[in-house]
This record gives sequence, structure tokens and C-alpha cells, in this order.
Amino acid sequence: MTIDEVYKSILADYDEVLHRLKKPERILRFIKAFPEEKTMEKLEKAIEAHDCEEAFLAVHNMKGISLNLGFSNLSKYCEALTEELRDKDELPKKEVLEPLIDALKKEYEKAVEIIKKLD
Repeated sequence: MTIDEVYKSILADYDEVLHRLKKPERILRFIKAFPEEKTMEKLEKAIEAHDCEEAFLAVHNMKGISLNLGFSNLSKYCEALTEELRDKDELPKKEVLEPLIDALKKEYEKAVEIIKKLD
């Protein structure tokens, strides 16, 4: 799978990212590093520990990474969770939090699975 095919599969705009990052090699380096990024793991640990501040920091970081890479679907879910956690002392109720986490995790795992198919 080519990098362009990866972007099409993730429903992201490769040309926009290329315009911003300038070199295909740079994009490829960042894309290949994405599955090794520990942000999702940090988010899950923070949620388990009921640490709203750490959860916010983790998802906010993931939002930045996904925006820089042009992963608009993933960044959309990160944005929703970021706003739900912003300026809170404790995590939202389970019925609010779980659908957001589940949607974000599903989109994250989809991106990772597709990236791992890169040639």
C-alpha cells in the first residue's frame, strides 16, 4: 500500500498534508511513527486511573498529532473528547465517556491497521 492509498483509506487529505510538511519522506517518517506513539495507551491508563487532567493531556496531544498528519476523522473524535474533558476536575459519567472513547479508539485502531500496510 502506498502513502497516498493510506490517506485515501483513512479518508484523509494527503495533498493538504504534503503542502504543510513539504516532503513525502517527512510524511512517511511521521506516519510510520504513528503506530508506535503511546498517546492512546496514556489516555487509556488515565481513564482507568480516573485522572481527568492526564486524560485531557493525552487526548489533546493525540488531537494535535492527528491534525498534523491530516487524520480528520480521528481528530474529530479527539476534539469531542478534549472538549468533554476540558477544565474538569473529574471524568464525565460513564454513559457520556464510553461512547466517545469507543469511537476514538475504533478510529485510532483503523488508522494504525491501515498504516501498518504501508509498503
